[in-house]
Amino acid sequence: MRILAVLTLLCFGTLAHATDRHVYPGSSIQAAINASVNGDRVLVHAGTYPAGIRFNGKLIEVIAVDGPTITTLDATN
Repeated sequence: MRILAVLTLLCFGTLAHATDRHVYPGSSIQAAINASVNGDRVLVHAGTYPAGIRFNGKLIEVIAVDGPTITTLDATN
């Protein structure tokens, strides 16, 4: 039983430290990604943002908090 408890703590202990990084218009999605570590979430709020983000091999989530219809990545530049 002790081994199971230790394994459970090891598996879920890393998830407990995940960080939600909020991005608002005028802020950089890429900066939030760069500051993230595996397991973090980048929560992008409604607005228009420059496109061209790179995950850099990180296992993170980038989520349009208010939905994809009012959160835009603009690739015109």
